[in-house]
Parts: sequence; C-alpha cells; structure tokens
Amino acid sequence: MMREMRFASMREAFAHALIEEGEENDAIVALVADTFKRISSFAQRFPRRAFNVGIAEQNLIGVAAGLALSGKIPVVSSIGTFVTMRCFEQIRNDVGYQATNVKIVGTECGVNQGKYGATHLPVEDIALMRCIPRFAVLAPADPYETYAATKALLRHSTGGYMRLGSEPNRMIYDKDISFELGKIRLLQEGGKEVALLACGAMVEVALDAAHLLRKEGIMAWVADVHTIKPLDTEAIAKLAGSVRHLFTLEEHMITGGLGSAVAEVVAAQRASCVLQRFALPDEYLPVGSKAELLDYCGLTPLGVCQSVLAAIRE
Repeated sequence: MMREMRFASMREAFAHALIEEGEENDAIVALVADTFKRISSFAQRFPRRAFNVGIAEQNLIGVAAGLALSGKIPVVSSIGTFVTMRCFEQIRNDVGYQATNVKIVGTECGVNQGKYGATHLPVEDIALMRCIPRFAVLAPADPYETYAATKALLRHSTGGYMRLGSEPNRMIYDKDISFELGKIRLLQEGGKEVALLACGAMVEVALDAAHLLRKEGIMAWVADVHTIKPLDTEAIAKLAGSVRHLFTLEEHMITGGLGSAVAEVVAAQRASCVLQRFALPDEYLPVGSKAELLDYCGLTPLGVCQSVLAAIRE
C-alpha cells in the first residue's frame, strides 16, 4: 500500500497516516487552534472526532489533556512556535505531570518562516520538549518517514512531540520503510574518521555533505536520528567509539537539541572522539528566506563539508 503513495509534503503524509490510524482506533481525535485546514481530511472522515478551539493554543492543550483523561488519544497540530513555546506551561503541567497521552505535532519548524523574522521561528522546540519526562520527541526527515513516524507516535504508550521542519529537496526514502521509535537509521557506512548524525531536514544535507567528502577521499558514516527522545544511546555510543570525529546536524538552536543530546552520550561514555555540532547559532537570526538563513548558518552541504574538512585537518 505504501509503495503506491505519493506525498507532496510532510503535512500531507501526517494527515494520511492520521486518517489510517483513525480508521483502526476510534479513540483517536484531532485538535487544532484555528488552523482547521490541517485536519480537514480527517474531519471529513470523522466529523465528530475533529475539534477547532480557535486562536487559543494554551486552551488547546488543556482540552487535549481533558480528552486524554477521558480515554481518548488526542492529536494536536499547530505551528511549532505556538504549540510549544506559548503552551509550555500547559504541556508541562497538563500533559507531562498528569501523564496524559497527548500527541503534539509542530509544523513550520526550523527556519521555514524566516521571512517573518525570529519571532516566528520554532528553533527551541526540541530543547523544550526534551525536558518533559517520559515524552517522546521525533524529527522525521521526509514525507515517507513522517508517515511512518506518525503511526509509531500514535501507537506509542506515552505522549510525545513530532517536529515537521523544512521539506527536503528530494525524497530520501522512496519505499515502504520500517520505523522503530528510539532507534537510529544508518544510511551510509564509513571509515574511522567521520560520522554525521542528523535529524529532520539536515539528513539530506548530511547525505550531500558525505558525497562531497567522498570526493576528498573521506568516507563518512551518515545516520538519521529521527528520535531525539528516547535516544538510541547504544548505537550513538558505538559510533562515537569508532570514529575520530563525530558531527551533529540540526535545524535547531545549538542549545538543547540533537547536538546537546548526543554530547550527553559522548560525555557519559567518555568517548575519545571529537564532537562538533552544526546547528543554528546562539543568536536571533535576521530576516531571510530558508535558503538564505541556512547558508548564513553554514547548514548547507558545501558549508558542512568545508567545516568538516577544516576540523579533521587541524
């Protein structure tokens, strides 16, 4: 069935998976805050299981938590800035502390909305959601992985957050893929010098950077870390112990995201590798398009390749 699907975007893949899971489990309900188009296809199929609370994101989380306490599996979808930062207290107290099975999906994450300025960039969301105890945090790389990740999150026993960031320029996965929440996916084997660990849109960048590095005679490991929490500490520790240089790539602030999570593993294992994090800098970014901002931050295949070469040749 999956091989016949063609998704135009991560949001479309999410919506498709949501409907399929809704067919199998009538406890699944969908909620939005005045962005009903996000769940319109679900609402057409299940009109009594779709809710629009209006422009009231904090209330959105409270309603979802109440539905969860009533035995439902609420799926909340909104722009990442609003559904994580504006609602953090409600997520912490109503979802995390109450251990309610609420699934939260943040969209337009990373620098997608750069033309509106730093206030509209959800670039702290992974750091915030990692702080919620027992909360899964996912960052799929393309529409096919989003489809599989949505299904995995909806079947997961606890609440969680899925981040949908920049769309890749091409499909990374073009067939029915397995998805195990909490396990990284190795996309390319390498040598003893370099490993690239990426999540979300940066998986494509890591693959392209690895291609450029190959032209320089460097075979790099590439891994898709689609689950930031629970993190695949065993696989990451194994990679950290087998290469001289470990690099993380993410479309997120350098503080608290994938790089920080991997650094915790490297420190705990006392790995001898050198860790370097490629991420958005510790500053408020200027106004610009996605391409301009990624270039500004060095998060392009060429930028990553040049930084890797500089690091290993020091």
